[in-house]
Amino acid sequence: MTRRNSLPQGIRKQSSGTGYEVRVSFRDPLTEERKRISKSAKTLNEAKAVLRELQHELHQKGSVATGNQLFGEWANYWLKEILPVSDLKESTQQLYSNLFRSNIQTSFLWDKKLHRITAIDLNKFFYGELEGLAQQTKRNIYTVISHIFDSAVGARLLSSNPLKGAVQRPKRSRKEARFPQRWEIERLIQRLRSSRYRGALELIAITGLRRGEALGLSWADIDFKAKTLRVNASLNDAGKRTRPKSNRSIRTLDLTDKALKILSRELEIQGLNETRLGKLWKGSEWKPVFSSDDGKPLNPRNFLRVVKRAAKAEGLDQHHLGPITIHSVRHYVATELLNQGVEILVVSRILGHESIQTTVDLYGHLLDESRKKALSLL
Repeated sequence: MTRRNSLPQGIRKQSSGTGYEVRVSFRDPLTEERKRISKSAKTLNEAKAVLRELQHELHQKGSVATGNQLFGEWANYWLKEILPVSDLKESTQQLYSNLFRSNIQTSFLWDKKLHRITAIDLNKFFYGELEGLAQQTKRNIYTVISHIFDSAVGARLLSSNPLKGAVQRPKRSRKEARFPQRWEIERLIQRLRSSRYRGALELIAITGLRRGEALGLSWADIDFKAKTLRVNASLNDAGKRTRPKSNRSIRTLDLTDKALKILSRELEIQGLNETRLGKLWKGSEWKPVFSSDDGKPLNPRNFLRVVKRAAKAEGLDQHHLGPITIHSVRHYVATELLNQGVEILVVSRILGHESIQTTVDLYGHLLDESRKKALSLL
């Protein structure tokens, strides 16, 4: 029988007489508090292996993840202290907060200790509790949970994110997109010929800008001399100008003569309105390219409604995939570019997609004919 005093420092026999206990003490570099972690092992060799792992982690990182905090306690801290100071867009933060309160706060994971959450628990959560939710909602919840675990790793509460390798992120649901034809876009723009939203839709139809990006354009983003447009911001539904959807969304686009003509017309209309209204002209400090008659930014939600009504008035809502929307116009731009032989990587950059995979997933089928033609050359 192994004598107690012959055991390595940090390992001792359990009081029950069966198995071993491994203990490591350290001072937390973040809080300066003295902490101790204890783990059980069935055999002495297993206990020695556990001790080596803990000592290695202590040597590499200065502390050992204890994971004793409840998931709910840390999740609340993440929501109140970490999420608000992250670089995520305000709209994304709001989405995550809503999902947190509706799906995570009520989960059985809430009262479990961080280090006791297993792959079985996580699969039960995603394929049990979340059953029936839309795929995109599940994907967003997966991202929120992953952020919470990653922050726990950063705070030395966990050694690694238990979600990674345990559960795959739910796949996107493949929904067939509405790809308008040129004549449909032309009829839609014609219907809006007297609308203040006409110019924004026209510009989207030749640049592929997102709705918020178009309405978030400032005259400071337009360089008439260099014939370029810089996407630096996006206008959200609350009327607040924020950073674009992703880093890839910040981009410079070349302007055609047609685009310059659209922008020049908007500048002229604004000048006439400002002169006509005089003191009634309100304007905006960031000087939006597309504005109401009094110079205030246009409303993104109203833009959606205006286009929807125009599509219905022109009978463009009879398609089996539904009416043309502002986002449909973006699809039209991508289709036209790819049909003209523009490389998909270039199209991805023009559209401001975070990854070329997004572009491939949406428009890869359009390349089939090009592929056939290319192989026929051999």
